[in-house]
Amino acid sequence: MLAVEELWQAPAVGGVYHPLRGSSQRRPRGVVLDEAAEALESLGVYSTDTVDGERLAAVLDEARGRASRIVARMRAGDIRRDPGPRPGLRDHGVCPQFCDLAPICRRDRAPVEPAEEDEER
Repeated sequence: MLAVEELWQAPAVGGVYHPLRGSSQRRPRGVVLDEAAEALESLGVYSTDTVDGERLAAVLDEARGRASRIVARMRAGDIRRDPGPRPGLRDHGVCPQFCDLAPICRRDRAPVEPAEEDEER
């Protein structure tokens, strides 16, 4: 959505993904401008995924900030093995069970928790 707005100078009216695995409901999820929801009705967008213009702008600002923090972290050499959900979400720090890369992944399969001596510092 950010690329649409920044590179194509077109207003983003929504962004959805279609889950391929790990969900019993294979309907698109994401965020859609409430004014565009009717035009996208054939996709089966959940009503809880529709937002007003102000909330959509806030979602985009949040995404821009998160992306900027991740890029800054990477440029500083802080490359983490954190493929799971972002901090604050359920199962953060745990690899998804449906991940097919486990045989070649170097990430530990246990939740990532700081060691006790790290917490004391």
